[in-house]
Amino acid sequence: MDENRPLGPDQEMISHIYKAIMDWSGDGFLVIDENGKIIDINQTYVLKLEGTNGLKREDIIGMNVLDYIPTSLLPDFIHVNKPIHDVDVQQKIADKFLNNTKEQYLISTRATIYSPKRGVLGAVAQVKFYDQVIRLNNQLKQVKQELDYYKNELIHVSKSSQKTPNDSLTSIVGTSDAITLTKGEIVKVASMDFSVLVLGETGTGKELVAAAIHNASSRKNGPFIKLNCSAIPAELFESELFGYEAGAFTGALKKGKKGKLEQANGGTIFLDEIGDMPMSMQAKLLRVLQEREVDVVGGSKPKPIDVRIISATNKDLQTCIKNKTFRSDLYFRLNVICIHVPALRERKGDIPLLAEYFLNRLNTQYQTNTRFGNMVLDLLEDYGWPGNVRELINVVERMYAYAEAGIIETIHVPFLLQHGTHNRHFSKGTLNEQMDHVERSILLTALEANQYNCKRTADFLGIHRSTLYKKMDHHGISRLASDL
Repeated sequence: MDENRPLGPDQEMISHIYKAIMDWSGDGFLVIDENGKIIDINQTYVLKLEGTNGLKREDIIGMNVLDYIPTSLLPDFIHVNKPIHDVDVQQKIADKFLNNTKEQYLISTRATIYSPKRGVLGAVAQVKFYDQVIRLNNQLKQVKQELDYYKNELIHVSKSSQKTPNDSLTSIVGTSDAITLTKGEIVKVASMDFSVLVLGETGTGKELVAAAIHNASSRKNGPFIKLNCSAIPAELFESELFGYEAGAFTGALKKGKKGKLEQANGGTIFLDEIGDMPMSMQAKLLRVLQEREVDVVGGSKPKPIDVRIISATNKDLQTCIKNKTFRSDLYFRLNVICIHVPALRERKGDIPLLAEYFLNRLNTQYQTNTRFGNMVLDLLEDYGWPGNVRELINVVERMYAYAEAGIIETIHVPFLLQHGTHNRHFSKGTLNEQMDHVERSILLTALEANQYNCKRTADFLGIHRSTLYKKMDHHGISRLASDL
């Protein structure tokens, strides 16, 4: 014996290592001999396949593997005379072999047990049950949702701190009958401490109305706290709304955290997209409205609060109640006073005023003197604005970015808007100006219909390609874009 040769683990040690792997691994292990007989299987594997006639580990050992798992590929590894292995992903072995009837995936690693002297002695399979991976993946998704939420919260807080508060009636621009009526309602309800439900389409300015109510009320010196019910992950809802005490759960801040309701104490909380609030939270919010106190997560007793609740939604809450996704008792508590914010198409006369307001705001921000050219405001006023004021803001910003020589011309108006106004009878501009507009609209429509291929577009219009190019140049339509 070579005394200098390092001693390997003895047989007892090997036995203990093997037992530890088999007993404590979260993976399933199955071992067969050269005849396909099961000589060992760990408890993890047995538990996963316990639907197989209720067999226990001691019953399984000694069975042929194909009698236990008819779909097993392990016998293929004993009919060779060399060491081989593979990794395979198998979809859903038969339901009768699984105690979980849901979609199940297996990651199987199989290998021969090979001796250079005796050849193949058997085979072993290591199985990872994919449901474990899926659970971990779901946990990671939840963590990511939470991180994304808090990231957006930080961005929102940062942006808000950089802006000068101007959330009063003066910030609600417009003189139309519809918006004048809304302003009158704001003045009436501001002095009252009732709950207010603000209704309106997406982008109409419901948050602006809520802020105006707050700033016109006796609570104006108190906090105005906002919570978007559609943006917050369900798992975070309770702790965000009600807060939590120190050590309430794993990962909680050492000092605990005030919830949005408690942060709004003495002021107003604005619950945007209230129709998306989970049903479990609706019941707890109802209690807040009834008892005027909050149950902090992990707290020993409720905390009294003095807060006005203004909520908003673009959903039909009556339909939500019928569909059992919104509580009727909470609806009546929130809807003491209801204010409807008109869609932009219901206040068309305000569009030029709003456009000028947003353009002036950009001029102030960037110290410019950009103005609207002829017919631009007519195009804006004629459009249907499905995205309401928010869409108008975006369009004005886009036109401002592309404007040259400090003038926003019709060529800077997004094609979608022009496409939506081609049936309008223009009351302003010379005949040539109006004909130019119609021609440009036709060209853009034809280009779009032909995927901006100039040859096909020219054929479509029945003109020569050179003529098309001239007209595109005349109307400021990029040739480069047209050749994409």
